[in-house]
Amino acid sequence: MRKLVIICISYLLSLGCSSQDEKSYIKSGGEIIYGKPKMLEFIAYNPLINKNGEIIKGNILTKRVWGGVSYNGSGKLLYDKEGRHTHTYDYKLGSKEVGKLIKEEYFKNNTIKTSTLYPPYKAIDYFFIEQYDANDNLTYESHYSCLSCFPKNKEVLPNREYIYIYDSLNNLTKKKIYDYDYGYNYDKPRKISDSTINSYQLEYKQDQLYKSQLFQKKYDSLGIIQEEYVDKAFIYSNNKEGVLIKKQEQESEYYLEYYPNGIMKKHNWDKDKYYLYNKEGYLTKVKFYMSENPVTYTYDKEDKYGNWTRVIVSKKGKPVIYGERTITYYE
Repeated sequence: MRKLVIICISYLLSLGCSSQDEKSYIKSGGEIIYGKPKMLEFIAYNPLINKNGEIIKGNILTKRVWGGVSYNGSGKLLYDKEGRHTHTYDYKLGSKEVGKLIKEEYFKNNTIKTSTLYPPYKAIDYFFIEQYDANDNLTYESHYSCLSCFPKNKEVLPNREYIYIYDSLNNLTKKKIYDYDYGYNYDKPRKISDSTINSYQLEYKQDQLYKSQLFQKKYDSLGIIQEEYVDKAFIYSNNKEGVLIKKQEQESEYYLEYYPNGIMKKHNWDKDKYYLYNKEGYLTKVKFYMSENPVTYTYDKEDKYGNWTRVIVSKKGKPVIYGERTITYYE
């Protein structure tokens, strides 16, 4: 069970994973990957149409193409035999040259994750610490940034801290957020610049979460309330097996819908903004306010394990991204 995790964040290739089960698969970025992956590489190309009307790959994309949450960035992931990430390589736009490396090391009770920017930056840009309880609930976070700002003779301290509190059914009841001010160039003792307390009022039916509502208070550095906010309540719906299938915001079109296997089915804001996924967690359609037509994702090639190897991202019926994915496995 994890007790301490030190994490450096990369925003270009945001992929997570979970343990393998008897069917031998992992979840990566919300998607199911069958088998025991060792390496996963994704490259985004310009799509071309040949004389037979077939979509073929051109050069590697040299500019970002809007496609909802499209696969604009290229990169590579390495896994250990337990299905956990060990290395994440973010490629620079337009090439296979590494721009950032995130390395993860796993120990008995903790994980250490470090992030390195490659030239011309060559630096650790950001990291944070996470602590978990015996039920694997996140209980504490410490965020660090601008490490070079700390004088060499000063202890490196977090810029922000989070504290999480749960009830006996492992549902979040309170989240405390503390932001700190260190003065110019981190040369003064830290003090709380502001804080936020999120309290969640929960209601249950037959020991299953039925309703939750957020009550938020924001404080200044003196502990005086500056702002209070009450969010709309969420209603939770489960199937006959007690599995969550929908989380609906009251008096709103916003909801999250799930397949029985826990994979996201739809993330809906309203009729003009939504994300659709299939049962494997593959993104299939995106609709945004700024777009008259949805962006669609077509997966038309698979490897021997049934994992997709090619995706075509289209806008207004025209391909805008040719994505190619290669996976190698532990046999």
